[in-house]
Amino acid sequence: KIMAEKVKQGSWCLAAIYGSDYESKLGGRLISFSQEQAEGNQKSQMIRLAAFLLVGFNFATAVALFPLISLIAFFTNWCMMGSMFCVMMSAYFATIPNIDQHKTKLAALHILLEFTFLFNLVTVLVYWTIIHSTVIDTFSGMVWVHMYIVHIFPAIA
Repeated sequence: KIMAEKVKQGSWCLAAIYGSDYESKLGGRLISFSQEQAEGNQKSQMIRLAAFLLVGFNFATAVALFPLISLIAFFTNWCMMGSMFCVMMSAYFATIPNIDQHKTKLAALHILLEFTFLFNLVTVLVYWTIIHSTVIDTFSGMVWVHMYIVHIFPAIA
């Protein structure tokens, strides 16, 4: 019953996180793809494209250099794919007219972005402080380059 009431209000995700008065708390301007569309979002979309290319390059090198099972086996690759999905969804949502009215979709993307941020934070902190020195000595060539960029680019994107 409570969930049904929250769905009627707009976004059950935002209502669950911020309470039923989430619109007044968030001000409706924190995520404003509609404002971006009104102003012409070429600059923002170019930034999203650059972020996608950073992560896409990692994905391409991971597929080219390692067996496909490595995409599932390593937490770093989860972060990379999560970042790539977030960038793609952000670019897609920016093209939908009146996306600001779809609060549930925006809330789901926001939650996914938060998880991806946390995953990338863990990857960067754990890899660079604990794992890097032992791993980097065993690789050379393009694999060596991949080890550096795969632990940097998703966090930047």
